[in-house]
Amino acid sequence: MKKFNLSEGLTLVELLIVIAIMAAVIGLASKSINLITQARVGIVRDVILKMIEEARFRSLTSVPHGVRCDGTMVQLLAVRDGTCSHDNSLRCINDEDCGIGNICISGDYRFSISEETITRENYQIPYGYRICCLTSCNTYTIWFDRKGIPRDVSWGLGMTTIRILDGSQTMADIPISAAGRVKYEK
Repeated sequence: MKKFNLSEGLTLVELLIVIAIMAAVIGLASKSINLITQARVGIVRDVILKMIEEARFRSLTSVPHGVRCDGTMVQLLAVRDGTCSHDNSLRCINDEDCGIGNICISGDYRFSISEETITRENYQIPYGYRICCLTSCNTYTIWFDRKGIPRDVSWGLGMTTIRILDGSQTMADIPISAAGRVKYEK
């Protein structure tokens, strides 16, 4: 058996085999990184979609709910739209807010700046990612009315696109139409 001697060098075939093996390893590593990134973006997208659907459903069945995006946080919000029957200065969402034996008298089912909101759920976006509504990464809240139509803070039509970014690269878009339809991407 011949011993390998470094001073003799490698043949062209041996060199090509080494390069092919290295290319295959690098290709598999980059594919794995892409799969991990897609999985992380999928998780963020799914949480945002869940909050949007939760806000729409709760708005159809109770008081206005919304989703606030501020770049690094997503929040599910509710409006204290009603007043308690025993004390009309107490704002409420449902009868439980008013105490035993009292009822929550419904408001106008609209969000207004003067009304108190409560946060039902928070989701911190993972480090390195951002979410933006429209073309801005500033705070934006999408409210839903009793028919599931998206509204903005002034209660005008609130259709938008929520964009998930990794740095400056768009990783996923979640469009919300004027009719309240949410596009689910795979």
